[in-house]
Formats: sequence, structure tokens, C-alpha cells
Amino acid sequence: MCPRDCQHSKQQRHPAKRQRAWDWAMAQHPGAAWWGGVPAGCLTNRPLQEDVRQKPQTSFGILSLFPLQPPKNKGKSKKPAKARSPVLINGLTKDELSKEQMEEHAAQLREELEREREERNYFQLERDKMFGFMETTQRKLEDLKAELKIVNKEIEEDERRHQAEIKVYKQKVKHVLCEHQNVISGLRADAVVLAEAMQKEQQQLEAEIHLEQEAIAVDMQDVESEQLAWEIELQKHNEELSKVKDSGEKQCAEVIAKYERKMQLIPQDMENIRKTQMSERRQHWDDQMASLIEDHDRAVRDWDVVIAHIKQDADLNLSLKAQIKDMKTKRCLKDAEVARVLPDNRRISEALLKLEKKITENEKKGGTQGSRNTLEDRTKNLEDLKSENEALEMKVREVKQFLCGSMSANCSLFMCICVPVYVNLEQLEQQRDELHKKGNQKYQEMQHDGDERIVLLERKEKTLTARLEKIEAQIISVSSASNMDPAVLDGLLNDIEEKLDNRNNTIKMLQMQKATISKAWKDLPTSVSKLRP
Repeated sequence: MCPRDCQHSKQQRHPAKRQRAWDWAMAQHPGAAWWGGVPAGCLTNRPLQEDVRQKPQTSFGILSLFPLQPPKNKGKSKKPAKARSPVLINGLTKDELSKEQMEEHAAQLREELEREREERNYFQLERDKMFGFMETTQRKLEDLKAELKIVNKEIEEDERRHQAEIKVYKQKVKHVLCEHQNVISGLRADAVVLAEAMQKEQQQLEAEIHLEQEAIAVDMQDVESEQLAWEIELQKHNEELSKVKDSGEKQCAEVIAKYERKMQLIPQDMENIRKTQMSERRQHWDDQMASLIEDHDRAVRDWDVVIAHIKQDADLNLSLKAQIKDMKTKRCLKDAEVARVLPDNRRISEALLKLEKKITENEKKGGTQGSRNTLEDRTKNLEDLKSENEALEMKVREVKQFLCGSMSANCSLFMCICVPVYVNLEQLEQQRDELHKKGNQKYQEMQHDGDERIVLLERKEKTLTARLEKIEAQIISVSSASNMDPAVLDGLLNDIEEKLDNRNNTIKMLQMQKATISKAWKDLPTSVSKLRP
């Protein structure tokens, strides 16, 4: 057992004694007396007993703090000593004790002394810890007070410094204001000087401008004489321009008349081409419609054959249904017979059970010879009833087997005949739906393609008409330009005529294509409606 555990146990055993010793020590040595009475080794982690051995002579030692006996009362007067009663040890006096008992008693006293010393050491350690904590807290408090003084000094110094800086800044502001006033006065003086210089420069410029005006007047007279010569030349040039303009207008009128004649002939040619193409397209559509009608007739014939097969299958189905009805009626009759026989069977089985119960009762009771004869009769009746019951059960089984066999045969015959018919019908309906879907898809695709081609042709026609308008505008601008050479004009007009012819031909072709596509697009719904059944 370690000393600390011993101390803890002592603390638990003697709390009142420990408290009294502590109170008396605090009363005897209050305040700073504790610090003088503590040995040097008590503030360390070593046990206090070693320090006492090393330094037994101290001003306030451990023994003085915790004496073994309480102090005597000094204020009271001395009284005569009373006769002491003999000390009893285990109920015996010293004289009555033997040597061994005395040694045991001494050993017990030593143990108690050791325990008391351990307790004293523990209390001294606790006291040292408390004083150490007090010392550290006092040091921290002194440090904090010193820091607070330093902070207050710094604040005072900062305030002084701030006031000094404010004074410096005020002086600087005064200096800046003075400099600003000096600069303003200097700028005003400079402005006066500059105004005088500008006036002098302005006077010099006015004199120079007067001289330049006189020189310009002389130049204007020279220019007027040159302008008269230019006007004479312009009159000659205007006469030449009027001649060229007259010739260009004549050529332009001839070109316009020529193209007007061509524009009158173009619709007739386009109409003739459209009629020929329409006739070709109609013949093509007639051929196509004839082929489609043949295909439709062939499909109708095939469909008639399929319908005939379907009718045959339907007749066969009706006959099978009639047979099934007959079989159902027979089955109902058999079920009625079975229902009629079942109550008899139940009644017989109940009678058998009753007879068996009676037989068991009679066997228990026992009886005479006459009773034995009655038992034999009853057993015979029981056997007869059992045989009748078995015969009825056999009949019911035969009826059920017959019904099941007839139903299975009819079902197999129905499946063999009707299933192929239904399969053929489903296949034909699927083929019909697929043909409808394909026809609708082709119709939609052709309609979409026709719309796209018509839109493209309209765009091409618009671009070509715009180009024609641009060319006509160029012709008009060329004809209006009077200063162009007639040979160049003739070459340009020939090129323009060739381009116009090419463009007109392309326009005719595009219009023909547009007409054919629009006609085909209009005729397409009628052909599709004819194809549909």
C-alpha cells in the first residue's frame, strides 16, 4: 500500500482531528509567518521527511507547526496536580502487561506514529501547493499591474504625440495657405502680362490679314478672266453631249422595242411548252394509274379469295359452336344426374355411419343370441349399402371421364380448325395496315418534295427577275450617260442581249418545271384516294 493511499485512508478516518490541527496552525502562524517556517525542500516534489532530516534547525519548523500535543492554556492559574489514574492498555496496567504485550503495544504506537507523520507530510504538501499557487497569483497580479502602468504611460505618450502632430499639421496648413495666396497673386500678374502680349499679337495679325485681302482681290480678278474662258469651253462640250444623248436615246428606244417584242413572244412559247409537257405528264400519269388499277384489281381478287376462305372458316366455326352447345347440354344433363345421385350417396354414407355406431354400442353392451342374429342382419345390410355406394361412385367417375374426354376432343378439334383461320386473318390485316402506312408515307414524301421544289423554283424566279431589273437599270443608266463612246455602248448592249436571252430561257424552263410539279402535286391526292380500298 503506497503512502498516498495511506494518507487518503487517514483523511477519511480522522477528518475532525485534521481540521482541528489545521485551525490551530493557522491561528498560531498567520500571514508571513508561514513563509518563514516552511523548509526549503517543501516547495519541491521531494517528500518532506528528507528535508526535515537534512535541515532540522529552522526558525519555524514542522514540529512547531504541528506539535504532537495541543498548547497549554497560559492565562489560567496553576492548580495542584491531581493524582493520575493508571494508563490502561487493552484493559491492563503497565505492571500487569508482559514484555511481549508491551512490544506489541510499542509496535502499534510506532505504526500510529508513522501514520501521523504521513498525514503531517501530506498536509504540509497541500499547504505548500496552496502557498505556491498564492505566490504565482500574486506575481501574475503584480505583472498585470506593471503592464497596466506601462499601457497607461503609452496612452499618455500617444496623446502627447497626437497633440504635437495636430500642432504641426496646423502650422503646415498655414504655410500651405500662404503659398496658395502667393501662387494666386503670381498667376494674376502673369495673366495681365499675357493679355498685353495677346493684344500686341492680335494687332500684328490684323495688319497681316489686310495685306492678304488685298492680294486675294488681285487674284480674284485673274480667276474671273479664266472662268470666262472655261464657260466658253463648257458651251462647246454641252453641244457635243446633246448630240451623243440624242443618238443614245435612239439606240435605247430601239433596244426597248426589241425586248418588248421578245417579252410578248415569251408567254406564247411558254404556254406551248407547258401544254406539251402537260400532255406528256398526263399520259405518264394515265399509264401509272392503269398500272395502279391493275395492282388494285389483283389485290381485290386476292382479298376476295381470302374472304371466301374466311367465310368457309366461319361456317366451320358455326358448326363447331353448334357441336359445343350440344356437348354443353349433354354435360348439363350429366351434371344434373350427378347432383341427383350425390344426395343419395351422402344419405347412404350417413346411414352407414349410424349403423357402425350402433354396432359398436351393441358390441360394448354385449347381448344374447337374438341380439347376435340382429347384428348379423345389420352387417349384411351394411355390406349391401357399401356395394351400392361403390356402384354409384363408379357411375359418377364414368360420367366425369366421359365429359372430360368429350370436352378435350372438341377443344382439340376447335383448335385445329379455327386457329389457322385466325392466323390467316391477322396476317391479312397486318398486310392491309402496312399497305396503308406505305401509301400514306409515299404521299407525304411526294407532297413534301413537291413543296420544296416549288419553293426553290420560286426563289430562282425571284432572283432572275431581280437580275433583269438590275440589268434594265444599268441599260437606262448607260443610255442616260451621254459622254460614252457609241462603239462601247453597242458592245455592252450586245452582251446584255445575250445575257437576257440566257436568263429568259432559264426562266421558261423553271416555269415549266414549276407548272408540271404543281400539276402532279394537285393530281396526287386523287390518285391516292383511288388506290385506297
